[in-house]
Amino acid sequence: MKHLPFCHPGDFDDNGLLKAPVLFWVGLVVMARAWW
Repeated sequence: MKHLPFCHPGDFDDNGLLKAPVLFWVGLVVMARAWW
């Protein structure tokens, strides 16, 4: 797993919470491209 330089072990939980919405939007973009 890649970790950004400014991320600290204490911010791991916040990073995990932000990861879900990112995957969600990426999924929408992929489905949108496949749909069109």
